[in-house]
Amino acid sequence: MDDRTICGFGYRPEFYRTATEHGYHLFAMDRQSVPGQPPADYARANRDYSQRGEAKSRAPLAWSREVPFLARAMVLAGRTLFAAGPPAGALRSQAAYEGAEGAMLCAVSADDGETLAEYRLDALPVFDGLAAARGCLYLAMQDGRLLCLSDRRSPGGHGNKPGG
Repeated sequence: MDDRTICGFGYRPEFYRTATEHGYHLFAMDRQSVPGQPPADYARANRDYSQRGEAKSRAPLAWSREVPFLARAMVLAGRTLFAAGPPAGALRSQAAYEGAEGAMLCAVSADDGETLAEYRLDALPVFDGLAAARGCLYLAMQDGRLLCLSDRRSPGGHGNKPGG
């Protein structure tokens, strides 16, 4: 998140109780639209999110887009949201979940959800293993590598691009 936007990943609200691999989305909301958190009320939670009922969301989303991967790591750098993880079908395959099918890195506009770039990775990022600093994106990988990626045009960039 930054001063004006909260970004996230998860099941689309309509899939909370009946999740499938097609229900994942990246989303953003305006921080000003997020209501304050009431005290915990488990009776209300069970009533509002019943086993068979449709989920309710109190905060309107600025945008939402389905993604074909499970975001294990995300970072908001300027107005670009970076997310990385294994393919969505990884929940049905232990080998894929452990990285046999590699992973994806996606760059998305935090303003409208438009895909700016997508890259295949040959290994999985560690959970929360993305960081951005001085024009570079750092990915801590499960195979022990630390990748430093940048756009050659960005200040502080070192010229490495994903896969290179």
